Amino acid sequence: MPWTKVIVDALNYPAIFAITVLSLAIRSYRYRPSVPALVLGFISLPTLWMLFLGNLDGLAALGLLTLPFGAPLVLIKPQIASFALLAKKNSFLVGVVWVVFSFVVWGFWPLNLLTVLGAGWHEEWVQDISLFPWGLLLALPLLWLSRGDEDLLMAAGSLGTPHLFPYHFIVLMPALARMRWPWMLLTWAVSWTPLLSNWLGPWAWHFGNLMSVCFWVGIYLNKTRSSDESG
Repeated sequence: MPWTKVIVDALNYPAIFAITVLSLAIRSYRYRPSVPALVLGFISLPTLWMLFLGNLDGLAALGLLTLPFGAPLVLIKPQIASFALLAKKNSFLVGVVWVVFSFVVWGFWPLNLLTVLGAGWHEEWVQDISLFPWGLLLALPLLWLSRGDEDLLMAAGSLGTPHLFPYHFIVLMPALARMRWPWMLLTWAVSWTPLLSNWLGPWAWHFGNLMSVCFWVGIYLNKTRSSDESG
């Protein structure tokens, strides 16, 4: 995104690392003060991979904590995090206003994103596990069922996003704290399955798509059960 450079120029790697760690920890703690859930989130493949790369997904995690005004940070890495803006009207409106403003300042930058849809991109980046456009067949009904819940919307949207690497799931790792133990452990274990590509070949990167399903089902089941118990 064109505003990324403006933000990153004010930061260095230690600052981005610290923002990432604190944002994930605070979001996880808000859901449930569970040390095991926090630890599993940090030793998952998406989190460790992203921290090793020094990528900017931690800024999107900070944006999720500070919505609605954190929408510009969320949109820095929109692959999964942007779907959280659909949870509340004010978050969505701030996101829309910011995008329109960005067109005025930086021109119609979405044209630059078309490169990720080309054949050359997928030949070079075998780690791109996007199921687009076929993933929309499942993503759309799940998005409807996920209304009002940021994590469910992100999990559902990950099935239909046009560009997805396994480490993009870092923004969902705090949601492990929302799950019952069996689903939490299963989802954490599934987060490591893309490494099977080292033995099974490039197609095995797509095991990462199982995280979409595990996150959505794990959160939804616990949410439904909690509603039943409170009712």
